[in-house]
Amino acid sequence: MSQLIFSNDIKKNDVLRSSFNHLATDTFGIDFEVWYQKGFWTDKYVPYVFIDRGKIVANVSISKIKLIIKGETKEAIQIGTVMSHPNYRNQGLSASFINKVIEEFDEKVDIMYLFVYSVSIRILSEVWF
Repeated sequence: MSQLIFSNDIKKNDVLRSSFNHLATDTFGIDFEVWYQKGFWTDKYVPYVFIDRGKIVANVSISKIKLIIKGETKEAIQIGTVMSHPNYRNQGLSASFINKVIEEFDEKVDIMYLFVYSVSIRILSEVWF
């Protein structure tokens, strides 16, 4: 593994967005390209990625949202799309991303929450949450 490069600005980069989509398809069976092409990928969805030799190898994404709780509007982020290529798992990359997100948004939002599939809960609780 070479030096990993961090980015949170891949939306308009066709090569990196394609690599992101390959990882998402391989990991979850989902593809964000149609969503992007139809204009649904806005600045409210931000992938945080590590890149190795031009390929995205790990990701944590955030969705910036507003929640209404007891009549009050709250700024929030949902953390999700936590994924790593099999060769890059168990290296603390997801925890690194989540720490970056918390550091960046701790003073900017009222609520942060992690959205995961039930299978991931055990793994994430062992590693970080």
